[in-house]
Amino acid sequence: MAKEPVAKKPAPKKKTDETSELVHQIGHSLLQDVEYEDGAWQAIVLIVELEEGYASVGGFRYDAKGKHTATIPENYDLAGDAEALCDIMEAEGGGRWKSMLIELTQPGPEIAIEFEYDIAGRWSFDFSDADKMAKKLRPKTA
Repeated sequence: MAKEPVAKKPAPKKKTDETSELVHQIGHSLLQDVEYEDGAWQAIVLIVELEEGYASVGGFRYDAKGKHTATIPENYDLAGDAEALCDIMEAEGGGRWKSMLIELTQPGPEIAIEFEYDIAGRWSFDFSDADKMAKKLRPKTA
């Protein structure tokens, strides 16, 4: 039996400071947004979904008692920076992600970002039951 050569995947390019800088910029810009600058929140969870030529942003703001309200940034173009981040990550060899989950938590504040590369609707909003969605997404610290 003849062995066929196995195609090797190219090694991912080394991550640059550009990714880290843009993640920092996203967190900083969210904290400066008029929707969140008052600091009267325990956690903020935002979802960005990217599709060909389209981006959607939505999420929840949690107070110290765990009560949630739907939210989006008021004066910050999160979708634009998310698209730029996706492009940079793809250029670094990471592929294009379909959605991004951002968690900002207090005290700190601290930022955590998770990316979904395979399941497009993993964090899609279910507007028929926003309370269930908010509970599912609530960070453990909120």
